[in-house]
Amino acid sequence: MNVLKHEEIISDIHEHYYKQTNRNRCNIITANGVMPLIIPVNTLGNHTPVKDVKIDYSYPWQRIHLHAIISAYAHAPYFEHYRNKIGNLYALQPAMLHEWNTACFMIITEAFKMNWNPVQSETFVQANEAITDLRSRRLSKSFITDLSLQRYPQVFEERHGFVPDLSVLDLLFCCGPGAITKLLPR
Repeated sequence: MNVLKHEEIISDIHEHYYKQTNRNRCNIITANGVMPLIIPVNTLGNHTPVKDVKIDYSYPWQRIHLHAIISAYAHAPYFEHYRNKIGNLYALQPAMLHEWNTACFMIITEAFKMNWNPVQSETFVQANEAITDLRSRRLSKSFITDLSLQRYPQVFEERHGFVPDLSVLDLLFCCGPGAITKLLPR
């Protein structure tokens, strides 16, 4: 199954938020190895709908993330091409996590020249045979595996070897506009 073959992607903002999933975290590769980038959030407890998950700005996560991204990817072939877009993204201060994720989605779809528009559910979306449901894929590892990611040159590959399961930013900074081809079946 390849998510890229679908014409419409629906974000179910009424599903329950699960801790320690790719909804508020990703990994990048740095000179010292894999570094998680985690957006701190406030929830209303168990079974909080995604639409109600607030971003916690009491910790300077945006400054830390942006500094880490610049340090890790400043020498990537396409970093300068996307630097301003990523800087602008980190200048945003949306109240809700789903708003941040939508902004990220828009930058990536634009960079990949995809015609996807974010669609948010109006109610909880029941799983059925008519839709491909990726909600159960809680970790980036299973999502990337499903995308059948092809190897590509990474900034710190000589030091760490090829590291899979990184943020799509790694792919974008290393491969630029051609990054989408690394997600397509061979």
